[in-house]
Amino acid sequence: MASWLRVSEALRIDTVAVKTEGLFRSSLAVFILLMVLSVTVYLNSLDNGFHFDDIHHIVENRYLRSLNNIPRFFIDIDTFSAESAVSGGHFRPLVLTSHAVSYAISGANPVGYHIVSLIFHVGSAFMLFLIVRGMLGGCVEAQSRETLQSGFFIALAASLIFAVHPFNSEAVNYITARSSLMSGFFYFLAFYCWVRYRGGEIEDRSKKLEVRSQAKSNFLLLSSYFYLSSLLAFLLSLLSKEMAITLPVVLFIYDLYFIPVSEDSLFKRFKRHCRVSAAILPFVLVISIPYIIASIYLADSRISSKPINYYLHLLTQAKVIVKYIYLLFVPAGLSVEHNIHFATSIWEASVIGSIVLIVLIVAILLILYRHKDVEWRSVSFFTFWFFISLLPVVLVVLQAPLQENRGYIAAAGFAVFAGTVLNKSVQWSRRHAGLKILLLILVLILYSAMTIERNVIWASEYNLWEDAVNKSPMSWRAHYALGKVYYNSRLEDLAIKEIARAVEIKPDYFDALHSLGVIYMKRGDLVQAREMLEKAVDAEPYWINGRMSLGEVYEKLGQRELAFREFETAVRLGERLDIEERVVLRAKERMRWMVRQNEEVRSEK
Repeated sequence: MASWLRVSEALRIDTVAVKTEGLFRSSLAVFILLMVLSVTVYLNSLDNGFHFDDIHHIVENRYLRSLNNIPRFFIDIDTFSAESAVSGGHFRPLVLTSHAVSYAISGANPVGYHIVSLIFHVGSAFMLFLIVRGMLGGCVEAQSRETLQSGFFIALAASLIFAVHPFNSEAVNYITARSSLMSGFFYFLAFYCWVRYRGGEIEDRSKKLEVRSQAKSNFLLLSSYFYLSSLLAFLLSLLSKEMAITLPVVLFIYDLYFIPVSEDSLFKRFKRHCRVSAAILPFVLVISIPYIIASIYLADSRISSKPINYYLHLLTQAKVIVKYIYLLFVPAGLSVEHNIHFATSIWEASVIGSIVLIVLIVAILLILYRHKDVEWRSVSFFTFWFFISLLPVVLVVLQAPLQENRGYIAAAGFAVFAGTVLNKSVQWSRRHAGLKILLLILVLILYSAMTIERNVIWASEYNLWEDAVNKSPMSWRAHYALGKVYYNSRLEDLAIKEIARAVEIKPDYFDALHSLGVIYMKRGDLVQAREMLEKAVDAEPYWINGRMSLGEVYEKLGQRELAFREFETAVRLGERLDIEERVVLRAKERMRWMVRQNEEVRSEK
């Protein structure tokens, strides 16, 4: 009997080795396909320049100029941007490290930055393929050929759709959004390692053989490797962007969906799952909580924006979530700027409609949770993945309620849904294999064409913001940004028109008020300049540039006492924020000059 067991185990291991080799070859082929397709689609984006936050985050960030600053990225949040000392920054040291390496290799040439971003995007798409294949029977001991084919197609379709979907074009084109790409890649990697770790546990528990060979101990060691790798990848994801904080919740939901328990009642099953999911605790206690503490400690007291009604913020986020869903299904309205109207009441039609839709979707997901078909259960799980991964956007008050790159991780949920629907929708046909491949090719062609078109929009600042103004005509940020493009192109009349429109839409928009004041001052219209700059300072009294510009206007108008007061305020703000930038130094110089002038006047008397 023992001999038969040893022979049986040897045959099983040999079969597994053959299947493993086949899976490796297929995985390599998929990776090459993803790489070729992604490079083809994003080839016309490699020459695109720096945009928007890229200027202060990368171009003007002196800390990226030397690799010797890499250790400082992990302890000093001011290294995040040239404006971090004033407006605060993010704790994303791994992203800064990648930018520093890019600068060391290619300098200020954006092509090098785009290539690195594209590499992470291809890696994310490939990790999604591995995740879905692993969840849908793509392991080395899959039960049937049909299961392998179906799971492989869904995994392939999901990864290809994710790679070329125009919704992800912002994350790939916008160099600052590399944080979303890197965080997403390590997020997917951490989840994939968790799936492999849990799969190893299930396989080990299901073994009925009496033989306890060395193979088992090696397998357990491999499982621990996957667990530790998942922990490490989670840490790297958090060090890239805060959005990764949701991973422990996703891991718990995965266990709830796919780790079998023997209890009958729902409460006992949930209690049993909590015990099974104790392995998630290190993700929270060892990584998440220390990360939050470090982020709070490093992000010392900054000048914060005006408080808002948090209840109304949550109502607004219901509209934002629905907008994300719409953009994934209908990616025709993609833009660098989305104008989301802040909710004023729960009785708004858009708020009610958004809440009803979300509740309806969740109800359907709960029904699919009990479905026997693992593919539909996966759709339910990945839709919950979509909602959970967007929780930081919902709970945290952000200046721009919706940015497409923030939905990068969430977009994986849509990709799996689309791949499953393609797989299921043609099973009635005898030639369903060829038909679903044809449908997939058509979808990929459509998405690729739309992504290539978006790359053209991202080719220049003018294209980017003109597109944003056309799609969101009531967005003050879009009008202001387009006005800045005109101003930098020395088209001051057009600049004034667009920036004034931004102020018309949002009268307390201090950036636009300040820019108008500076333009008027440059033109010699000091009265208009003073009016705009006084409004800017009223809207944002702690902004050094605003104080400095207002002081210069007062000085030119001969109001020297008012000018001295503004310069002095600028210096005090600099001392409070512990910065010594050019504006502060210039304010000190103007103060010294004015003191000397007063002394000369007194000596003459």
